[in-house]
Amino acid sequence: MKVVALAAVGSVLLGMFTSGTLASFIQYSQTMDFCVSRHEMEGTTYVEYRDTVHYKSLSDERRTPLWKERQNHEY
Repeated sequence: MKVVALAAVGSVLLGMFTSGTLASFIQYSQTMDFCVSRHEMEGTTYVEYRDTVHYKSLSDERRTPLWKERQNHEY
């Protein structure tokens, strides 16, 4: 009986760890630094992209990713 309980607790802890790790990686993978480094765009299309309206707005403000807005929102 103790083995089953230990296995259940271990499974729950492993699930929580896996879920937290996955959530952290998903947030990191949505950053521009990650995208540029993974797609090998640093010296090619990323240079062109930085000169477009999509990268720099007229008011010099950058769009905050939606997950950061939700994270900072007070309910």
